[in-house]
Amino acid sequence: MTAPPLLLGDSSQFSLTGPYFAYAAISPISRPVRDRLQEAIAHYSSGGLAGFMWSLPLRTSLKERIARLIGASAEDLALMQSTSAGIVSIARSIRFQPGERIALFEGEFPANVSPWRQVARQKGLEIDLLSLAPFERSVEEGLASLEESLRRGVRLVAISAVQFQTGFLMPVQAIGALCHQYGAELFVDGIQAFGAVPLSVENVDYLACGSHKWSLGIEGAGFVYVAKKSAEALDPMVGWLGLEDPLSFL
Repeated sequence: MTAPPLLLGDSSQFSLTGPYFAYAAISPISRPVRDRLQEAIAHYSSGGLAGFMWSLPLRTSLKERIARLIGASAEDLALMQSTSAGIVSIARSIRFQPGERIALFEGEFPANVSPWRQVARQKGLEIDLLSLAPFERSVEEGLASLEESLRRGVRLVAISAVQFQTGFLMPVQAIGALCHQYGAELFVDGIQAFGAVPLSVENVDYLACGSHKWSLGIEGAGFVYVAKKSAEALDPMVGWLGLEDPLSFL
């Protein structure tokens, strides 16, 4: 049975004890999501491995649906536990060379700053810490400010699609086009945008996202997107489900 669609301001599918508006933090779990979780628990409880096999086609379907939402192909997605897990995985997989530069922005949520700083320390990278103020004044001024950094030579720019402190919507596609003009890659933290505003991977090389904010999912569920041309240059750690045919190990 398909749950009725949720309408703006409709809390009928939630077991709320009072007003709740902070989907930008952690969404309360709706009844349809809770029912789906209980269904999954029932499958695992009654069958163990059978529950895992039951979940495999759902994982494939989920990737296809996410891909449609962001204008990607399902084969370019991987399911992850969270935005942070996705950022760490990508940051560790890029083949940085000592002396390369990463451009970050002041005021970003730590999930999109700390991993890049740690990788910079480990691999001898330089950090350009840029201000968001020029973007807040105008897109043109923001892009001009970023271009100054790109002219000095930047390997990767990391931004949040929506700034968590202000709700400011970054011009992701324009930033990505500018990065590519200078041979840089763009990483996007998408969790404050996904489910609230349109989010596209056009001109984006990497994107990480969780589900517990505006997409009204749960903690412990998320995904990463990697553009094909970027994936070819990565050096990732691969688990058994990352193999082309993970069930053929015998």
